[in-house]
Amino acid sequence: MSYEALTHLHLTTIGISVLLFIIRFGITIAGYPTAKWLNIVPHIINLALIVSGVMLAVTLGLKATEHPWLLSKLILLVAYIVLALLSMKPKFAKPARWGFAVAALLCVYAMANAAITKTVLFGLV
Repeated sequence: MSYEALTHLHLTTIGISVLLFIIRFGITIAGYPTAKWLNIVPHIINLALIVSGVMLAVTLGLKATEHPWLLSKLILLVAYIVLALLSMKPKFAKPARWGFAVAALLCVYAMANAAITKTVLFGLV
């Protein structure tokens, strides 16, 4: 697969992943049951996102140990996943769930910034 195709796939899956997160969060915070497909499809999209990211790194010869911005993206990805999961848990109060959701989206923003600028934490580190 070409670099351009991988980049397109990666960016598309990012957009779909974030969109599905926002939709799922909206449904769960409103107290409605989530359709079964809406609980399954995001996992498939996120797998495609991770695989395309790994393929891009391999294609470009990037190693997280040599590029701090790439390592920060991986750490932020784990934080995004954990925060997104916490935002869906009804055992937490709604304000906490909103906080988790906003923090998850801030992780996405920080990952995008790291990818574009090749810096860690907005160039602060």
